[in-house]
Amino acid sequence: MDLYFYDVEFVFEHMVIIVNVGFPTPPDELEDTDSFVIESATDKLIDNYKIDPSVLYLQDVIVHEWE
Repeated sequence: MDLYFYDVEFVFEHMVIIVNVGFPTPPDELEDTDSFVIESATDKLIDNYKIDPSVLYLQDVIVHEWE
């Protein structure tokens, strides 16, 4: 069961895609949490939607942590 949730907004030139990712334990504090969450969300985006943000006009990535 996942207890730590994040929404990751991928902002493209003509659309915004929001991907929700969850983890059973908090991401390691020693690592860059945002990078880890963005990497997990990118993998989910590629697996589920077949959209690779690295080949589109990605303008911004925003991470929102659920409280």
